[in-house]
Amino acid sequence: MTKLISVVVTCYNHENYIEQCLRSIFNQTYRNLELIVLDDGSTDSSNQIIQEVLKDSPFVTTFESHKNIGVVRTRNKGLNLLNGDYFLFVDSDDFLDDRYVEELFDCAINHQADIVYCDLFNFEKNEVYLKAQEFELHSLLVSNYISNCSLVKKAILKGIYYDEKLSGKKLEDYDFFLNLIINKGAKAVYQPNTKLNYRVFEKDSISKRDSVRYHYEIYLEVLEKYLDKLPHDIYQAVCDNLLILENRLEDLINHHSEVTDYVKRLQKERGQLERRKYTQAKQLEDAHKEMELIRGSLSYRLGNALVTPIKTAGVIAKNPKAIKNYLRALKVKVVQLRRRITPLKVRQLRRLRNSQRSALSYNGKKALVYVIFESEAHLQEYKLRFLQALVPLVDDVIVVVNGQLHDDDINCLENYGRVLTRDNKGYDTAALERVSLPLVKTSLRITISSSW
Repeated sequence: MTKLISVVVTCYNHENYIEQCLRSIFNQTYRNLELIVLDDGSTDSSNQIIQEVLKDSPFVTTFESHKNIGVVRTRNKGLNLLNGDYFLFVDSDDFLDDRYVEELFDCAINHQADIVYCDLFNFEKNEVYLKAQEFELHSLLVSNYISNCSLVKKAILKGIYYDEKLSGKKLEDYDFFLNLIINKGAKAVYQPNTKLNYRVFEKDSISKRDSVRYHYEIYLEVLEKYLDKLPHDIYQAVCDNLLILENRLEDLINHHSEVTDYVKRLQKERGQLERRKYTQAKQLEDAHKEMELIRGSLSYRLGNALVTPIKTAGVIAKNPKAIKNYLRALKVKVVQLRRRITPLKVRQLRRLRNSQRSALSYNGKKALVYVIFESEAHLQEYKLRFLQALVPLVDDVIVVVNGQLHDDDINCLENYGRVLTRDNKGYDTAALERVSLPLVKTSLRITISSSW
């Protein structure tokens, strides 16, 4: 472990992951490390978390924070800060196994490699996300399998940087390693027994950056840079990609056809289920009606009245202790039955009341008994208006005055009917007694109204 290795961590708004990333570097078995952390203008609490976690760093550590300039320019800034013989970039949402650096470095020494790469592992699903392969230039020109977190020998750089024209696009890593391999002759070696813990984010929607068309636009833009050096290889790689796309399109067409057939089958099965559901519902409704008819039939009730006691007797004969439960249940039923049955006395009283109502019912003339209590010197206007509104509704009017009224008021009231005066005693009840007897004798229906 004599070679110094620079580990460069770039971060932008990864407050939930940056600590896990940094501590995985602290735990590396390879100890001759230099740690460089670059915060690309995070707007969350990443900056504060980084500064707090770096207090535990066991390595020579550099931390810089700058305004947001994008991952390409941030990595180029990191390349200018390197002091190690080898370096690797780590994205702040990924993390390393403890022997990650040591295994890549051992592979570089054993194979005299300039670039050592490995598989990407989706640790959340516990499966390989990107399976790399032994290096072969044609296969790399067809598709990239060298991750950004690969170990690179600094001496092979020779002024190579990430292409800032790709800033904000994609495939900047792919172009960086193609540049080292094609223009600088870098030797790339696959380390199959090592993996990078790679975080895969599920996306709710597909943006232009994630579309297949956009990917191939940038892919062709990258390959065009090396067309002069490798015209045949680039042409062959593009042709192979076209074949891959054609196969994918054929697979999509076949899949679409299968899905269409499956949807049609589901729709057909749904229709059958709907019809079956309707039929079963109708059968169930008919069965309920038939059951109600059977239960309401005389034969069923007689049979049930005969069979139930016999069954009960059989159960009690087998288990005499059960008689307590049956007696308790019988008592409850008797109580419920008694509650439903109207007592004889109540029925008699109802008949008597109905007969009395029938005898008293009368469809002839109606009389109004208008009771007035007056404490003022003269009759109040609203009481007279109220009487005037009621008079058209009846055939006869009797005005009962509780107390004393002026003669003029008495004369006014007599225009509407008979006027009786009495002392202010008992009010409505006494007034009714005063006039009820003569009214009953004349067979009038009584309507009582009082006015204070």
